[in-house]
Amino acid sequence: MSGRGFVAIGDVNKCIESVNNNEVFEYWRKHDPNSIAGEIKTLDNWVYDWEAEMRIDLSPRFSVGIAASAPFHRSNESSLSFALMEERDLIPQITAMYYRPEIKLSIPVKLNFYCSLLHGTRFNAFLNAGVGYYPGKISEYNKFVITSPSSGYSWWLSDNWEVNGKFPFGFHGGFGLEYRLIKNLSLVIDFLGKYVRISNLKGRHEHKDSHGTYIEEKGTLYYFTMWQLGIGARYANLEVWEKPRDKGGVLRGEADIKKAVLDLSGFSLRVGVRINLF
Repeated sequence: MSGRGFVAIGDVNKCIESVNNNEVFEYWRKHDPNSIAGEIKTLDNWVYDWEAEMRIDLSPRFSVGIAASAPFHRSNESSLSFALMEERDLIPQITAMYYRPEIKLSIPVKLNFYCSLLHGTRFNAFLNAGVGYYPGKISEYNKFVITSPSSGYSWWLSDNWEVNGKFPFGFHGGFGLEYRLIKNLSLVIDFLGKYVRISNLKGRHEHKDSHGTYIEEKGTLYYFTMWQLGIGARYANLEVWEKPRDKGGVLRGEADIKKAVLDLSGFSLRVGVRINLF
């Protein structure tokens, strides 16, 4: 079986959209488009989907199968620069942002159950449902740089984190049609939806800046919104913390804190063949 599908992605894309479309950038794109160059791009949601399965008929109406599905890999690199004229200066301050997110999912394994609704000599309609195991990891590198050409001042900070999903299970279900071409060969088309939200993402985080600060933390990946003083806007971010913070810090004012989610939920439409060995 192979075809096309859509995957939600989750908080990684949600944060990138929040950064790229914060209120300050939206204002200057509208009133002075030349002040902003580039954009921070989200990961592509559309995927190629395939599945290979071994199925056993338990009865004329019910079947069970073990399947391996297509691995999922998404990554990109993008950047944005923002020029803001400072008071009494002839040269603008330049703020640059760089992002490199990546999601890498190994081959998922699924347990499928089938129920035939119409079972004729050539035509069959069926429902299917099951559970899947989705092992994988998420990582991201981002860098924030402020340069003031008039004063020769430059400052940067970077964050690099990588996490793995614990208990990465999900559920799926759908329906399909099967048409027997010859005795042991059938054409199959199916529509499948899946619910896979992985929130217990564990790993490590490295933070560095141009003043020589280095902080490493292990724990859980959290989603939150924060105030970015260098831009003058609030947007969403992801960081690994040993434990959730009760309230926001003085400088960033963290809010809306929750465990981050890798959302592989979505749908796919596939076409393939079924070969009867017996």
